[in-house]
Amino acid sequence: MSIKLKNGRYSCGYCGKEFTDNVDAENCKESHGLIYIPMTCLKKSLQIDNPHLSKIKNDFEIFKQEYYLNSATSIIAGSNYLKNELITEYKLHNKCISIIPPGIESMYFEDGISSLEFTNIKEIDNIILFVGRINPIKGLDFLLDAIRQVRNKYTLILIGALDETSNKLLAEYQDLIISRKVILINPIPPIELIKIYKIAKIFVMPSREDAGPLAVLEAMAAGTPVIVTNNTGASEWIHENKDGFQISFGDTNSLANIIDKLLENNDFQKQIGINARNTAIKMEWNSIILQYIDNIKTHILGLNY
Repeated sequence: MSIKLKNGRYSCGYCGKEFTDNVDAENCKESHGLIYIPMTCLKKSLQIDNPHLSKIKNDFEIFKQEYYLNSATSIIAGSNYLKNELITEYKLHNKCISIIPPGIESMYFEDGISSLEFTNIKEIDNIILFVGRINPIKGLDFLLDAIRQVRNKYTLILIGALDETSNKLLAEYQDLIISRKVILINPIPPIELIKIYKIAKIFVMPSREDAGPLAVLEAMAAGTPVIVTNNTGASEWIHENKDGFQISFGDTNSLANIIDKLLENNDFQKQIGINARNTAIKMEWNSIILQYIDNIKTHILGLNY
């Protein structure tokens, strides 16, 4: 795909090289081995529900991802989990892939919060919190099965968007919802979410697989102990029994026992939360930006220092 410039010249749509003739620009494009499919045609194919062209669109998106990844001078992944996924999925064995964790906004570390808009939540004790899509991939069936085994009084709050899988997922746990042991809340503004992080006793991310959910770092920054499954990128940020806990997916006994341990020992729960906050501070955006700058200097600009 060539692009006509204001100066009357033409530019290759992929490498940016300029030519006086459109044909030369098109030939340059073809030399990159790229296939261009007009997106307007693909959009029309979706409107008429053409499965063949829909597959072309999906294949084209995968092709673009592979091209960009293989053309990149440097790739940044948020976790080793994601790095390994990229290497396996896109055969990037010879690529420079750096690990830089997600950054956390400074507001998550601020002390003192104003009153909650959710007055019915403010009065609840022993809140267990989950933030994310209400979807089986997030492992909510695992979490809901585990809390049935929790001995102590609790309320599990699930904050996230529902999708087409949510009703089927939650159908088996209607008794927990009716008894208000489980409360569902639609996505809320960050400032309100921070307040709930801060009053929660425990945050759980029970994902079947996950590259590195930002909600885990947000909870840690707010001083909330976190429990994550060990087949996710988030497990790389956790120091076991110091600033959080890692469990195997599906081990409901271990998850229930850790929840009970935190609910029964207030001092222990608070210390884990303090440690979690100290770990998360290292990933505040001001620090993460410096890592990005160093990466650009080293791998893009080739500066050695």
